[in-house]
Amino acid sequence: MTTKKTKKASSTKKKQYRCKICDLLVTAENFCGCRKECEIICCGKVMTPVK
Repeated sequence: MTTKKTKKASSTKKKQYRCKICDLLVTAENFCGCRKECEIICCGKVMTPVK
C-alpha cells in the first residue's frame, strides 16, 4: 500500500476570529498563503483576530 503525501498549508498556526456584532468565534486552521492576512466576513463586517 502506498501513501500519498499531501501539501501542507503555508501556515499551520491556528488563528481565531470573532464577530463584533453577533460574537461568533471562528478558528482557522489552514491558510492558503496567497495573502498575509485573511478576511472573514460575518454580519457584513470583517471579523477581527482574537489576540
